Amino acid sequence: MRIYFILAAIGLYETVDYAIKHPSISFAQAFAMLLGLFVAGVIALPRARSMRLWQNDSGQWLRRGNARTFLWWMVALTAHLAIAAGVPAIFGEKSVVTSPFDSASILLYIAVSIGLQAYFLGCRTRSESSRSLTTV
Repeated sequence: MRIYFILAAIGLYETVDYAIKHPSISFAQAFAMLLGLFVAGVIALPRARSMRLWQNDSGQWLRRGNARTFLWWMVALTAHLAIAAGVPAIFGEKSVVTSPFDSASILLYIAVSIGLQAYFLGCRTRSESSRSLTTV
């Protein structure tokens, strides 16, 4: 089983559990979390495209990140923190960089981020595979 499915299940459980136990979650906090998940998915595409992808002698696809991949991870982390602090501030709420709700939903954020990165890498792999079949 892929790790992002496990992280998503745990993250969803923790997020829902926190929301049930703390029904005072504001609209701004919920909106920030959803916006953060969207941004995680958007940033996963260039991060996946920054990775080196190749096929070894036995036909297995391999991937490796590089400095650009690391920079995209830093962009994702910075965006997550900026959204977590900025969105509530825009709605006039007390702004904290990480709230308990953010902590409860972080695994969901990571799961979306690496899950979509894996999906985009899979798309690249299929594209490269079909391209190599047509050139043979």
